[in-house]
Amino acid sequence: MTTPTLAFAAAFALAALSFAQQPQTPVCGLLSADDVQAVAGGAPGSPVRSVPGKMATGPATGKLIRVCSWPVAATRSEVHVTMVGPLDSAGQAATLVTLGDEVRRLHRNGMAEEVKDVGGIHCSILTPGKATKPPRISTCMGAAKDVALLVDMRSQTKALTLDEAKHLFDAAAARLR
Repeated sequence: MTTPTLAFAAAFALAALSFAQQPQTPVCGLLSADDVQAVAGGAPGSPVRSVPGKMATGPATGKLIRVCSWPVAATRSEVHVTMVGPLDSAGQAATLVTLGDEVRRLHRNGMAEEVKDVGGIHCSILTPGKATKPPRISTCMGAAKDVALLVDMRSQTKALTLDEAKHLFDAAAARLR
C-alpha cells in the first residue's frame, strides 16, 4: 500500500471509529429554553445536569441514567428530563415500570391522578389532595429511540394539561439521536 493510500485508510478507520462511538444527545440538549418556558410559564434558569450515574435497582441495574433540570423561579417550578439507556425494547419496558414506581407511590400517598396514554407514552398529572402539600407533578414517560425517557414538571403554582406534558415529551424525544 502506498503512503497516501495508507494515510487515507487510517483516516477513514479513525473517522468510522469516532462515528461509531459518538455519544447520544446530551440530556440537557433534549429541551430548549423555549420548550421549558412555553409550558412552565416563566423563563427558565440555566439547565443543571446531574452527574451521570448507574441505575441501582430494577431490570436496568447498571445502565446509564442521565438527568437534566431547568428551574423556573416565576412559577416555583422545575422541569426534568431523565434518560436511561441505551436499552433494548425489553429493557425499556422494564425500566419504565421502575421509573413509574415513584409516580404510583405518590398516587398512593393521597395525590389525585389524571392519566392519558397515547401511542405507548404514559402521561399523568398528580394533584395534591387535602392532606398532601404541593408540588403538582405532570409527567410523561415512554420508550424513545434506544432509551427510556421521562419528562416531568413539578410546580408549586402551575399545573400542565396532559396535552402540554405530552408535547414536552415529544419535543425531547424528537431531539434524540
